[in-house]
Amino acid sequence: MLKPPTGGGHAYLRFLSDSDPTRAVANSFDMRSSNSAKAEWLAAVSSDRTNADVTITWDNLAVAPRRAGFTLTDSVTGTRVDMKSRSSYTFRSGEAGSTRYLKVTMTPTLSAGPLAITGMTVVGGRSAADAGFTVRFSTTAEADITGAIKSLSGKTVAELSGASRSTMTGATTLRWDGRARSGGTLPPGPYLVEVTARSADGQTAKFVQPIQNLR
Repeated sequence: MLKPPTGGGHAYLRFLSDSDPTRAVANSFDMRSSNSAKAEWLAAVSSDRTNADVTITWDNLAVAPRRAGFTLTDSVTGTRVDMKSRSSYTFRSGEAGSTRYLKVTMTPTLSAGPLAITGMTVVGGRSAADAGFTVRFSTTAEADITGAIKSLSGKTVAELSGASRSTMTGATTLRWDGRARSGGTLPPGPYLVEVTARSADGQTAKFVQPIQNLR
């Protein structure tokens, strides 16, 4: 269905029929076959206000097939939003009348079973110049990833850097440089490496492994 024009003071969202905006037709909605292995929608959002907050909302993705993942990508900032774990996205409009393009991608997830972290290994540096630890692991489903170094009492003393999401196409790698949150060096002794994975359908998995910091 073609998208009618809107009045002033509103954001104007339409789905484009072609990836090339110069050849596309603006539609109110765009329905695709549920049998598609992968599908993409290109949404164009315009506002007649300068540098205003524009919020896009969606609902009912909770009833989408569990094996289908939905991601919104902002063409300007590159921000990626897991649409099953959130229900809105806000951006600044820029100049009045400018258009922001948002891509919605549906991809099949490779597992509908329980989320788990598997095959985790923690390897320490072999020299003073290579302080810290490298953490590698896999997950049984695509998930957002966070990692932390904790004291034995459970207090977070440092964060791991690296990939923020596991893709199931290989091992995910995180790194700790041996330093505390403040930037100083942590004293030698025992610590805990904790990796947390959160999937789009709300599942959470954690894996904790003790380490010995020798530096």
